[in-house]
Amino acid sequence: MAEQKIYEMTVEGIRKLQEELELRKIDRRTEIAERIRQARSFGDLSENSEYDDAKNSQAENEARIMELETVLKNARAIEDDDISKTRVTVGSVVTLRNEEFKEEETYTLVGPKEEDILSAIVNALLEDGRREFDFWGLRADSPSLALLPQVARSRGLEVRIEDEAVCPSLDLPPTWEDYLELLGKKNRHELRRKMRRLEKTAGPMRFRVLCSPLELEQGMDDFLRLMTLKSDKAQFMTPQMERFFRHIGVAMAEEGLAGLYMFELDGRRVASTFCFEDKGETLIYNSGYDPQYAYLSVGLLSKAACLRHAIEDGRSRLDFLRGNEPYKYDLGGKDLRVHRCLIKKA
Repeated sequence: MAEQKIYEMTVEGIRKLQEELELRKIDRRTEIAERIRQARSFGDLSENSEYDDAKNSQAENEARIMELETVLKNARAIEDDDISKTRVTVGSVVTLRNEEFKEEETYTLVGPKEEDILSAIVNALLEDGRREFDFWGLRADSPSLALLPQVARSRGLEVRIEDEAVCPSLDLPPTWEDYLELLGKKNRHELRRKMRRLEKTAGPMRFRVLCSPLELEQGMDDFLRLMTLKSDKAQFMTPQMERFFRHIGVAMAEEGLAGLYMFELDGRRVASTFCFEDKGETLIYNSGYDPQYAYLSVGLLSKAACLRHAIEDGRSRLDFLRGNEPYKYDLGGKDLRVHRCLIKKA
């Protein structure tokens, strides 16, 4: 079961959310109910724009009420004694100085509140003179997908939501055997057959997990080599992209958020998977394998080994990230839709 998210907020931030919740439950609900009543009095609802607008407002208000109740239920107030004196965190008072103009501004850092962040983004884009904003990669369960239309429409902007992609994922059971039982009969049989064939043909394999910054830095050469053995990924891996992979691997490892998984046969690294890991989840970011060993299904089996490691490490979820590659479904992935939100000036 996924861990419940805790929202660290200042006392003032919690108070403001409580006030908003009360306002939406009483005043806003009453206002919308009256709009619906008036719209019904106009007659035919099939071509009644006032009724449609009121019902949309009702849905957005109820969604926001549910979000506020969830946040407040799991909010943790940051008291003065909790605020670090040595690092910047929620509740810290920081002063920024512009050395060029010799000016200073003081800020109090508050907990991240999705609607405030999205409002700030939309406002900044409007002030920059943009007429169209394109937000990609919004998961179906993302608060941004629910709140962005609300924020945009409140500023008189047009909103269109489109399907973009799918992100297969699966909830992980307590044990590897439990996982195998959850697979469909055909996929379970195929996975076991390929595992037996690998062991019979090539002998025992070695699965290594590289998670320290130094290990990732040293292992990145093999990962990039395996990844670019396929022509499409070789074209993708420009010098700039290679620098990005090397930098992000070490930077994320320093925070304990990345792992490089190596699949070895006879001392040779034949497949590798680069994963992010956070809050009980493993996310498969990219991978590569040696085509000479494709007949042994090392690409699929290396990802199955990652999945098994995630289970044995007590993780609750594995996310294959975007794309509908067949192996994701062979390993039990279920689609989570990802959307695009296009916002335009009317």
